[in-house]
Amino acid sequence: MSQEEKHPRAVRYVSAHRISTDAGADPAVEESVGVALEGTITIEIEGLGSYTVLCVPEDRRAMVLGFLF
Repeated sequence: MSQEEKHPRAVRYVSAHRISTDAGADPAVEESVGVALEGTITIEIEGLGSYTVLCVPEDRRAMVLGFLF
């Protein structure tokens, strides 16, 4: 199973150029890298207020429970 299949909504693979700032380094190398996809979620707690946080869309319920804990 590829990385894309494991986390289809949390990661997007894009083409990128890896470069080095070291003197005499190899030229840029093109490769596929995973980028986390985050979205906002607002948690409203009655009597306390609302909180907007960033999270990956894999398991928002677990994110909210962890935040409340």
